Amino acid sequence: PSDFTTHTFSGSASGQEYTYRILKMKDSTMIYVGEKGNEVFEEMALGMVSASGDALATTILGPLLGCESQQLAEKVAKRLQKQIYVSCNIPAERMSRPFIEKHLVDEIKNRPEMF
Repeated sequence: PSDFTTHTFSGSASGQEYTYRILKMKDSTMIYVGEKGNEVFEEMALGMVSASGDALATTILGPLLGCESQQLAEKVAKRLQKQIYVSCNIPAERMSRPFIEKHLVDEIKNRPEMF
């Protein structure tokens, strides 16, 4: 049997639909967020919690500055207390970001078994 489970959901922000794809693995989770109909994979970050309880994150694919994935990986790793890979492929427009994060946090609260 596989230790992988997948989950897909969508949400909208500022008139744009976004697709969220979750891949839950044995000890980590990968989260992909992209514009519906324009799914690309341009950046990825890794977030984890240190032994002291601090959340850490680093970019492993894409630009080092302004990486939306890195900030989100750090927040989600802190919330879930495990290793998180995030690929957040959304425009840099800041108005949508709080809504995109809220959709993700709501889904984590409502479906914790998928993360």
